[in-house]
Amino acid sequence: MDRKIPCVRDPAFVRSAGENKRWQSETPRSFAWNDPFDLDGQLSADEKLVLDSTRAFAQGYLLPRAREDYLEERFDREIMTRIGGVGLLGPAIPQEYGGAGLGHVACGLAAREVERADSGYRSMMSVQSSLVMHAIHAYGSETQRRKYLPRLATGEWIGCFGLTEPDAGSDPQAMRTKAERSKDGGSSAPKPGSPIAQSPTYSSSGQNRARIKTRSADFFSNAGCKG
Repeated sequence: MDRKIPCVRDPAFVRSAGENKRWQSETPRSFAWNDPFDLDGQLSADEKLVLDSTRAFAQGYLLPRAREDYLEERFDREIMTRIGGVGLLGPAIPQEYGGAGLGHVACGLAAREVERADSGYRSMMSVQSSLVMHAIHAYGSETQRRKYLPRLATGEWIGCFGLTEPDAGSDPQAMRTKAERSKDGGSSAPKPGSPIAQSPTYSSSGQNRARIKTRSADFFSNAGCKG
């Protein structure tokens, strides 16, 4: 079957005289290998400020310690306080609840810069900000927002999210753990933060529900992962 091959001489492919003149008069841009689509050039002033400040924090404070923390399987509790101190915990949460009130682009830029230093630190930041704080802000009561979010935003409190299970992976719809009293409990594995979390958030089996529980020895326990 014959197919018409587009030709650059066709009217649809020929620029108008005015367009050609404008195109030729534009100053050629040098190619930036680390930003080929000039995404940074499309950022607002506030977004650039978030990008630059987060990069300085991640490169100056997180990166120098990442290798030793990883090799020694160590997590310094102070890290979360420092991350909260620069406004990176719950950055999209409104300021009235302790967040920075940033847009999604700025939050993504901040996460990228922390990820550039170490994925583990970014996981802690993301779980605290999204699975814990966003869930409380979006679905919690006003009393819960006022109680938990400000302390989570500063890093005074650390949250985790009970999600991963042996039979379901990280699929909340397939979870078997339920928020009910039992002697044996469930088998849900909290996400990063569980060893030191004060306010874990647990999702309830297949019901799109969750409960906030302040840490106590008789509520849940966790073990480190070796290997």
